[in-house]
Amino acid sequence: MENYPNYPLKNEKNMRTMLAAAKEAYGGRDMLRVRTKEKTVRGIGAGEFLRDMNALGNALLGLGLADAHIAVIGPTSYEWLLTYYGVQCGVGVIVPIDKELPDDEIANILEDSGAQALVFSGEYADTVENIRDSLAAVRFYINMHAEQDGKKTLGFRGLIRKAEEYGYERREIDENALSALLYTSGTTGKSKGVMLTQKNILSASEGGLSLLDLGQVCMSVLPVHHSFESTHGITMMIQNGTTICI
Repeated sequence: MENYPNYPLKNEKNMRTMLAAAKEAYGGRDMLRVRTKEKTVRGIGAGEFLRDMNALGNALLGLGLADAHIAVIGPTSYEWLLTYYGVQCGVGVIVPIDKELPDDEIANILEDSGAQALVFSGEYADTVENIRDSLAAVRFYINMHAEQDGKKTLGFRGLIRKAEEYGYERREIDENALSALLYTSGTTGKSKGVMLTQKNILSASEGGLSLLDLGQVCMSVLPVHHSFESTHGITMMIQNGTTICI
């Protein structure tokens, strides 16, 4: 096993600079490890992640989604994380949705958040069909597991492959502006949106780095739409150079 110097990234300006710094500092390591359809494990480095993220960002801008609220739902996956960071690093505001919610609650969050697009895992295709007619503001439904466009949905991989340049990487990021809208569990009433900035998220991540001695490899276990998992189970691990198994 390679030597593992402990020099986590700190004082990052925003998510984009954090990911670029991770590529520079830890470029030779796997940032993520995922299971393939063939039951093997594939390592993904920060460079590959950034290439796909930039392509996705340009594709979303090409759809006219600049500064839009974009929701994402599904279990932890490479595509979910690409959407989470891709939206925040130059498109608009990400709205992670609890994958265990019933259809009517998912629809309520989409309406309340003002989401103009929903990126969804393939197993939520029935949910999309059940709620889409009631959501006039949602312009695009993007199936993160589809290669090609469907009759009423767009294919995530197709968007990345066909992406053109729309200035995604040059978009200015305000670390103090709304970046993520996370909805509470709704135990005392309807779910309420909690507004987070990139400064909020990175400050929480770097607070963890100052207190914890992290290892070389971790496994993402908690639901990724939770603020703790997305911040400390994902962002903090990227800043530390820890490989995340999902």
